[in-house]
Amino acid sequence: MSQTKSKRIPSVFPKEIEQRPPFVRMTKDSVVFSDGTSERVDAVIFCTGYRFSFPFLKEDIITIKDERIQPLYKHMFHIEYPSLIFVGIPRQLLYFPHYYEMAKLAALMLAGKVNLLSKEEMKADSEADFQSRLKEGKPPSFAHFMGDVDRQFRYNEELAKLGGFSPLLPVLEMIWNDIVDERGMNLPHCNVINYWIISPNSYICLNPKEMKSRESKAENVLKDK
Repeated sequence: MSQTKSKRIPSVFPKEIEQRPPFVRMTKDSVVFSDGTSERVDAVIFCTGYRFSFPFLKEDIITIKDERIQPLYKHMFHIEYPSLIFVGIPRQLLYFPHYYEMAKLAALMLAGKVNLLSKEEMKADSEADFQSRLKEGKPPSFAHFMGDVDRQFRYNEELAKLGGFSPLLPVLEMIWNDIVDERGMNLPHCNVINYWIISPNSYICLNPKEMKSRESKAENVLKDK
């Protein structure tokens, strides 16, 4: 049994897994769901994620409110102390490629090869980024969220421009979009799908028979025709 606060995942699960609404309370041996139904359970596993914490820094160095870390420029550089750099704050993105790019930019910054804006300009840029998320209807806790549309790749282009290096290859965005579709429709088996990058703008799936999203796209194309 799986429960989530977000919308139902449009995927086919194994018969022993069932999506249910969030539970609102627990009894001695069961959980009661928001729709009034209940279910006997042996165990409850809370997949709550994590919260940012920097106990090794003084409290006046950074502030954390609703999972927003301040004052950071481009989710990396401390605005008051630019040599204090955070690599790995953004979430829900292609982690390893992006974090490699962030580490590369950090190294260039520490080597004196990156010129940041003034403190006032960095604060304004950080606030504009945050306000844009709120205008999109996102909660404050999504201050460092990168997982919608092409946000993570626009962010990567900003880092690349700042560091004077090439951004991530377009093919990575293509694969990301494919993976997101597959995860939504084929969650139990999406981790077995392998990709082969052919060029900066193309790739192939090595085991397409395992894919569900591609079948759905093909069906939609036929319907449109």
